[in-house]
Amino acid sequence: MAVASGWLLALAGCGSGGPASKTTDAGHGQDAYGDTSARPDAGPTDTGPTPHGTIVSFPLPAQAVGPEGITAGPDGNLWFTDALGVGRITTAGEVTHFNVPTGGAAGGITAGPDGNLWFTETGHAAIARVTPAGAITEFPLANASAQPMEISAGPDGNLWFSEAAEPGIGRITPKGQITDFPLGEGAVPVGIAAGPDGNIWFAGALAVGHMTTQGTDPQMMTPPSGDPFMIATGPDGNLWVTQLAANQIARITPTGDFTAFPLPKADSRPVGITAGPDGNLWFTEARGSRVGRITPTGTITEVTTPPHPSHITVGPDGNIWFTLVDGNSIAYIVP
Repeated sequence: MAVASGWLLALAGCGSGGPASKTTDAGHGQDAYGDTSARPDAGPTDTGPTPHGTIVSFPLPAQAVGPEGITAGPDGNLWFTDALGVGRITTAGEVTHFNVPTGGAAGGITAGPDGNLWFTETGHAAIARVTPAGAITEFPLANASAQPMEISAGPDGNLWFSEAAEPGIGRITPKGQITDFPLGEGAVPVGIAAGPDGNIWFAGALAVGHMTTQGTDPQMMTPPSGDPFMIATGPDGNLWVTQLAANQIARITPTGDFTAFPLPKADSRPVGITAGPDGNLWFTEARGSRVGRITPTGTITEVTTPPHPSHITVGPDGNIWFTLVDGNSIAYIVP
């Protein structure tokens, strides 16, 4: 056990992914957010509730390289994508990896309405379905240069995905039928989410936009500071986006009103964002190596993580899980 910069570092056993690294505040009962309700006697051998702000990370086995997307699965586990395929990790850190048959690098991932997981194959121009048992079925896109990025379950019982290279939004049914909806110039969609208004919302490059689940009436708007990246529906009925170069989180009402909240530290490069179980939004800072929490009114709190967190989601255990690309690990933070 070692203490560094006010943080307590300890090792705990886990599954096949290797030993877990646990990080928590060493202050007298004060957690990473300054909450004095944390247990005053919390320590690495304490079996009580884990203090708020604790980060636990699980190194991945050698067959998993560069984890990116992550989502909660219908089986009570977390599922992630990487450069070679897709993986399943239990909340205790046990990892099982499944290679994509064609070798395509996987991108975004989401749970589907059919009880399976669905993910994009960015380099192979395909959408893939994986069962909780690990059986993968691939559905190639008609346009080999489409570059599918992120994917989300829609309110219509289908899966929706973004296409960055040939800008458009795609829809795939649980049976694998694909329909493409091209977008105009200036659109490079990356993030995608089901909106609170029943529409499909997307973000990327210079615009945030939405369309109906019939693929009609696409609307695009440009944030005042540009470069939206990932998008999520918040608990407040608004859309929330990360903005890389602008170094901020933005709130967008369904009618298109923008409010920007700059991050406390410069050049943090916010990437992933998700609605948390605590009524807040949670996001990653890839260059700043932090996970942040923002309230619906815009108050931001940050916690230092291992290097370069990327995508983020809520786990079945109520913790906030995220991928660590450079560290080849999966981690969670206690909200």
